[in-house]
Amino acid sequence: MRKKEKQGENRLRKIDALLEAMAEDSLTLSEEELRTEFQAEGEDPATIIRMMRESVASSIVEAGKAQLAAAKAGALVRAGQGASRVASLPIASVRKMVESAIKQPATPRQLSLAYRDGKFQSDEDIRSLAEDLEELKLLDGEGA
Repeated sequence: MRKKEKQGENRLRKIDALLEAMAEDSLTLSEEELRTEFQAEGEDPATIIRMMRESVASSIVEAGKAQLAAAKAGALVRAGQGASRVASLPIASVRKMVESAIKQPATPRQLSLAYRDGKFQSDEDIRSLAEDLEELKLLDGEGA
């Protein structure tokens, strides 16, 4: 069994070396030289071209699938991070949390100005501000 494994490994090494040499040749030889070389080896150039195109197309599809999977995974992670705890709280609690956070010295002045003493703001505005404060880790408690 061991001998067969070694033979298989040697054969794979030889094939890899041949493929590498072919790749180098394909970059340096003209199209006519490649065609002549393939024909000398008893290969049909059209068949080889078709197989290479299929291989490249398959690689592109696989890369696209991997890229799509990575994008989906990233979107799921971002969606999980975007889940806000203030979205499910009663608006009165959220308002209290925002009032408390706005009074903190660490709260950026722009957010304090956006709050405008909590007057004339819709519930959506307050929730949005609370989510901003939460993202900045400036929102404490549950508005008790």
